[in-house]
Amino acid sequence: MDQIEIIGMEMAVRCKMFQWDDHGHIIAYVPSLDLSGYGPTLAEAVAMLELAISDYCQWAVYLPQKELDAELQRLGWESGDGSASAGYSKAFVDREGALRGFELGPSELASVKELQFEGVF
Repeated sequence: MDQIEIIGMEMAVRCKMFQWDDHGHIIAYVPSLDLSGYGPTLAEAVAMLELAISDYCQWAVYLPQKELDAELQRLGWESGDGSASAGYSKAFVDREGALRGFELGPSELASVKELQFEGVF
């Protein structure tokens, strides 16, 4: 289960990340935040993803609590006591765990890998 913990003006994030090759570029995608990064290598894709997550977290921690709760609920998170948890966003991952909304051919679909992503932003 993915988790976010809000610590003052920082967010600790632990989430599943999917990665696949798309025409020579690696895509790194976190469905529970609906954020992605890409690059010619996994390291570059993850670096771009970390930047996207950092930007998102820096924006989110300044939201009034009611707006933050609404934003996280929009993404499928359940919150309580300064932390939140989520499965995958239902908009992007179906019950079987397949990514929706991506036009992945058989070879790209076969290369999808699930990884763990953690960071404090």
